[in-house]
Amino acid sequence: MFSQIFGFEIRYWLRSWMLWIFLFIIALLIFFATSTDQVTIGGALENTDRNAPYVIQNLYSFICLLALLMSVAFVNSAATRDFAHNTAQLLFATPLKKFNYLFGRYLGSAAISVIPLLGVSLGILVAKYMPWNDPDRWGPIHWMAHLNGILLFAIPNSLLIAAIIFAIAIMTRNTVVSFVGGLVLLTGYGVGDALVKDIRHERIAAILDPFGIRTFVLVTKYWTVAEKNHNAVGYGDPLLLWNRVLWLAVSALIFAFAYSRFRFEERAVKPKKVRVKKAKPEAVRLHAPTAAVPHFGVGAQLTQFRGSTRIEFLGLVKSVPFIVITIAALLNCITSLLVSGTDGYGNSSFPVTYYLIDVIQSTLYTFLFAMITYYAGVLVGKERDAGVDDINDTLPRRDWPALGSKLIAL
Repeated sequence: MFSQIFGFEIRYWLRSWMLWIFLFIIALLIFFATSTDQVTIGGALENTDRNAPYVIQNLYSFICLLALLMSVAFVNSAATRDFAHNTAQLLFATPLKKFNYLFGRYLGSAAISVIPLLGVSLGILVAKYMPWNDPDRWGPIHWMAHLNGILLFAIPNSLLIAAIIFAIAIMTRNTVVSFVGGLVLLTGYGVGDALVKDIRHERIAAILDPFGIRTFVLVTKYWTVAEKNHNAVGYGDPLLLWNRVLWLAVSALIFAFAYSRFRFEERAVKPKKVRVKKAKPEAVRLHAPTAAVPHFGVGAQLTQFRGSTRIEFLGLVKSVPFIVITIAALLNCITSLLVSGTDGYGNSSFPVTYYLIDVIQSTLYTFLFAMITYYAGVLVGKERDAGVDDINDTLPRRDWPALGSKLIAL
């Protein structure tokens, strides 16, 4: 039964366009980062080969952080699909073992989360053969570096992210909460990174880094250019080994906790009190105005546009995810500003305006990207998700007031 559930999860996502779009996006980012100087991911390439083992593993470690929200989409769907499609009761009535169900869904979604990360290797391999490249900046293909990048960063980080999001999703059975959980995880990493920049805490920070980014930086801190061009980090390094073992153990503990809390039953919902209004003894006769003539001109369309924009905007800013994302972004920003007076290696600097603006931009950009991505999907599919899209399409109005109001609100 486990193999059937795991195989279904793999086949389900392999047929989905979302998986291949995510793979294409990451491959395109890495392609431009390695073939041009205009795009930088995880630091500049400086004087190393553009496909050096150090560059490959550095990109694998960093791209896991950028792809966190992509993994949320796969894991969240695997955990809440039955509840979203109202098939949970049918599933709970079958003689299905809890371990097979949960572990199959979890492992399947984690395995799918690894596939977009392979865009790192795909982008580097394709960029090597571009005609505008300088041949002196490209070395031979280091297949072991690609393999170590997958084994050290892509797989362990996917298992950790999947465990956290899967636990949140199956316990809350809510897609919004699990997405917010992914943003909180991203915020926690940013806050932790700001608090452990001191050189006195670098080894502790390397061990406690859940994604292994700081660990890889510390391990390769004193490498020469020749070593970066030829050497690849593996599990032979004790610091990186202990980091990976620690967070794989944390992933197992998180899944075990979620497994112990999960039940094959629907949660009891408190019935809402319905107020029954007493009928009035006398009926009031209404007269329809005979002079009312509907107008569908430009003036009416502008009125619809203003009203729809107000509804869409207030609906977004009053929603719980927007408030949580904003608080998380401000928390990350404030923490970065508090520690911005101390640069690398304990050197102090004045909080000049241009420097603080750069700090604010770097901390808020990820949340801006996440917020626009999430709410673009929410706004476009709002009527369809609520099951009123057919009614909405029959309303006597043009398309541009509805779509324009969503865009302006976004």
